[in-house]
Amino acid sequence: MNQQKIKGGDRNPYFIYCMLTLAVTVVAVVLRTLNLFLFFDVEIGYYTQGSVFPTVYVILLWVAAVVFGVFAFVRVGKVAPRMPLYTKPLSVCAILCVLSCVWATLGMSFVNHSPSSAPSFALSVLLPITALATELYFILFALKKNLHAVSVGTGFFTLLWLVIVLISSYFNVYVAMNAPLKLALQLATVGGMLLMLSEMRLLCGAPRKAFSLFSLSLSTLFLLSVSIPNIVATLAGVLPARDAASADYFFLALGIFSLLRLLSPLFSRVPETEADAPVTEESEPDESETQNEN
Repeated sequence: MNQQKIKGGDRNPYFIYCMLTLAVTVVAVVLRTLNLFLFFDVEIGYYTQGSVFPTVYVILLWVAAVVFGVFAFVRVGKVAPRMPLYTKPLSVCAILCVLSCVWATLGMSFVNHSPSSAPSFALSVLLPITALATELYFILFALKKNLHAVSVGTGFFTLLWLVIVLISSYFNVYVAMNAPLKLALQLATVGGMLLMLSEMRLLCGAPRKAFSLFSLSLSTLFLLSVSIPNIVATLAGVLPARDAASADYFFLALGIFSLLRLLSPLFSRVPETEADAPVTEESEPDESETQNEN
């Protein structure tokens, strides 16, 4: 039984769903970048009064979430192909996740650009510990080693890393609860959690197609529309140095990973099998099956 690739010209529902996700993400990235460059007031930490683009960006996120949910759970999830567990682009991206996680943890744990009410124990002790497990998760993935219990366990610690970042941001009383940058950080952490929940189900050999599609679409949208504008604006001097600025690079790596995972069936389709065991891109067809087909 040979693996087959989905051709874009087939215009199948999964291909259209992926292109829709990519198009919405590009629009969201452009919108939020324009928001930061044209309407963000650094002195007060908010968008200027009367600016419309920030509202359009929020509406786009809500509409996209509804559209992704309807398409994933009603239509595309029923006909979507299985995803390969490992591919070469994902393995390369996993290395980027390791490096960016190191950078993000160092920046958030030991470099403080502003006062913070977040418990120092959470940032200086718990964050580095969970970061080590997070890095081990992506190292194992890059090496294509699915040790099941170890992989799922380290994946759980990746979720915990994101939770610590989320809680630290939430309890930072020096930044208002509805500040745009604070809300964007929380949005990115939610996107990362959706990605990791989908990945852990895939590692366990128990994926749910509709849930995976919905999670990957939202995580791609959230992570990339937050990280790319933040990084561009910071490098351009539009945004000041921030405690969570280094986390944007980890969110960017996770966003790319999520997008590559979503697109992986377009380039390496895994045949349906009775068992939902994890299948790698390099899986070879079984000789007995080949003989039977002949």
